[in-house]
Order: sequence, then C-alpha cells, then structure tokens
Amino acid sequence: MQHVGMSNNLREVNMVRHAGYTARDAQIENAKDTERGQRYLNRNFEVRGAIFFIKLQHFEGEFPLGLAQRTFSEVDNHDLGLYEVF
Repeated sequence: MQHVGMSNNLREVNMVRHAGYTARDAQIENAKDTERGQRYLNRNFEVRGAIFFIKLQHFEGEFPLGLAQRTFSEVDNHDLGLYEVF
C-alpha cells in the first residue's frame, strides 16, 4: 500500500508483491510486456484493422487512454510522425 501515495503509475500501484513475486519479478514482467507491445506495434502499424492503445492529449476522464485504428489517409506523414486515427 505504500506505493499508492507515491506514484500515479498504474504499473507501480496495481502490482501485488509477495515473497513469491518480488519487485525484481515485476520488473522482468514489465520489460517483457514492453517488448511484446513493441513487437505488436512493429508488426501491425501498417495493417488495416489493427487496434492500438494511444495516449490522448485532450481527455475528459481520469486516464488519457484511448483505442485507435489507423485510417491510412493523406494526413499521414511518416517524417513528422503524424498519423490519422479514429
């Protein structure tokens, strides 16, 4: 419970730790999740119909999180890192 007041990172506060699942174990799982997410992004970024979690710049709820699907429109500009989603 000590983490709840010290962080707003969901990965940190929503983690049960005990003798069989230490902070080190959590770090390893976090690294694996990050790697899996990057592999999904690399494989699916140019796939029509693929769904992605995105961080919202403007949001009304507590978490700036959304689901998005690439539209592959003329707005896309790879050099500037701009991609239209809906």
